[in-house]
Amino acid sequence: MKLFFNIEVMSVFLLCFYSTQSFPAKKTHTDHPLIAAYQGSTIHSKKSKEFDEYELFRGYDKQQKSYITETLEGKITQILYVNPAQRSTLEIYRNYRQALDQQGTDITFECNQGKNRQCMDQYVGASLRSTFNIHSIYNKSGRYLIANLDNAKYSAVLVIGVGDKYSDVHVIEKRAMETDKVSFNLDSMNSDLEKKGFVVLQGLYFDTNKTALKASSKDALEIISALLKQKSEVSFLVVGHTDSQGELGYNMDLSKGRAAVVKSTLQKDFRIKPSRLSAHGVGPLSPVASNKEAIGMAQNRRVVLVQR
Repeated sequence: MKLFFNIEVMSVFLLCFYSTQSFPAKKTHTDHPLIAAYQGSTIHSKKSKEFDEYELFRGYDKQQKSYITETLEGKITQILYVNPAQRSTLEIYRNYRQALDQQGTDITFECNQGKNRQCMDQYVGASLRSTFNIHSIYNKSGRYLIANLDNAKYSAVLVIGVGDKYSDVHVIEKRAMETDKVSFNLDSMNSDLEKKGFVVLQGLYFDTNKTALKASSKDALEIISALLKQKSEVSFLVVGHTDSQGELGYNMDLSKGRAAVVKSTLQKDFRIKPSRLSAHGVGPLSPVASNKEAIGMAQNRRVVLVQR
């Protein structure tokens, strides 16, 4: 049986699960099956990836002058809609908000750019659009929310931005990456050490502005420890890096703190001798990509093993 609902006129069809009733697909772009557009909207553009990182915007820290973000992984769909004429931002936004509430989703963040610039107090055009692919929020207008959906069929994060002209709908479906697509082995890490003298430690995950490793880092730590045991007579520097968001001093401390946690975890959980590793942090001082876009920021946030 299919579950669907209407919110009378100007409704938002949300969380429409497969059933006996079907709807014709558009020839080019279609709505996401979890959330359809506000009635009368048209799709301006759509991007989707089966598995990737998504940099989630959770606000702006005015004291640190940096984004508050969270890195998610899964299937990513990003749709930009053109709003119907003569419909206000508030009207469209409240329809989305009401629909989410009725389906029991958990609203984890909201902001109103038109009210004292709650979302951002810097130039939005160079910020949300270029960094997070959010086009609906302008300097003095727009509303934005994040909602979590967890049920027997789906686990997803929904991001909705509504502005004067456009609405953003981003859906991040939490799912495991397909494995065995690329062979990752110790030979490739050894090759990087021989050619470059360092290796970027892939697969280490931290929460935003935190130094503790996530549980999802376990597999990477096992591979790193195997490399260190192969090179049992070699000492290494563990060097943390950050993107350029925030104050320099804060990022220097954060990068060193993350390197120190990687070092201590390898020593405690994998019995690597303390004398072989030393932790250091260089913050944003050695970028490998531009910090103007989310993908570059993600590449710059890394931990590197440098052979001494």
